[in-house]
Amino acid sequence: VVRRRARDFDLDLVQGERLRSVGGEQQVGMALITSGFVISGNALDPDACSRATGLEPTASGRAGDLRPGRRPAVPESYWEIERRREERDNIDDGFAEILEILWPKREQVLAFLQSTPCDVTCVCNVTITDERPVYVLRQTTLERMAYFGAEFSLDIFDHR
Repeated sequence: VVRRRARDFDLDLVQGERLRSVGGEQQVGMALITSGFVISGNALDPDACSRATGLEPTASGRAGDLRPGRRPAVPESYWEIERRREERDNIDDGFAEILEILWPKREQVLAFLQSTPCDVTCVCNVTITDERPVYVLRQTTLERMAYFGAEFSLDIFDHR
């Protein structure tokens, strides 16, 4: 097992970008990464969350809502901002983008979270078909997740 120091993470990203930008070389397939900030709970009212935070989710649903096809009904209410299946070489960038959206409204989001029985989860789904991404979160990303009291969930689907 090779362990890298967190400070090497940025250097890896710069070197990776340089490698992908070299003309004529075959590009390595990056992982498809979905990153999401999810507020969920049986008592959650997604519309109230939007009103209280001043933010619009990329997805939301109420417990019992029917979903397309043969999928079961929504098990619990949720409100989510998501970056879906984007090619990335690391798991931090999607969360950094989402947290940049949330950060200007952090006080409103935190007030809502404290007034509503709910859970907060930062969800990351990684689909690998060629090269695996760097599994590191920057200090700023971790601090912002912690500000909201978020749990972290990681699912990896390796199809190599």
